[in-house]
Amino acid sequence: MASNAISEGKVLRWKNTTGSLVKSGEVVPLKDKIGVALVDIPDDSFGSIAVAEVFDLPKGNDTFIMGQNVYWNKDSSCIVSTSSGNLNAGYCVENEVAADAGTIQVKLNGSS
Repeated sequence: MASNAISEGKVLRWKNTTGSLVKSGEVVPLKDKIGVALVDIPDDSFGSIAVAEVFDLPKGNDTFIMGQNVYWNKDSSCIVSTSSGNLNAGYCVENEVAADAGTIQVKLNGSS
């Protein structure tokens, strides 16, 4: 490992400035991507967020297939298929996800 390497970049230290508690498993919207809180993170505190693993996340009414890019809609707090106005979340890792399914498995690509 290079002497200036800090970490693999799969888990990042994040400061919660949302004004409320972020619970473990909740999506953390970043500037252009998302992470997922690995622990409960009180407001004005630091905690760990994952940015490169696979998570089961809430989804909208879209249908998805494996390898399809997916996006986080901050307004509805769910995964959608439309990039416009949404954050890059990663890609679908399930063979097929029906429109009526409540969740989707997403490979986060926040470290790319």
